[in-house]
Amino acid sequence: MGQWAYLWATVGKGAQEIGVTEVVHYEPATLSWHNASRLHYCVKHRLPTYVQYWGCNSN
Repeated sequence: MGQWAYLWATVGKGAQEIGVTEVVHYEPATLSWHNASRLHYCVKHRLPTYVQYWGCNSN
């Protein structure tokens, strides 16, 4: 399991529906996931390719 992932969810319904994407980082010390700043991590290929593509190139 890697320490980086992205989460995607649809919020709302019908005309008010919107897709939301977050990049998250796993902290082994606390056994928990935390939101990662896309402004900081979605540049200069700091993330694994898969997370960079799907987590950083959407809303």
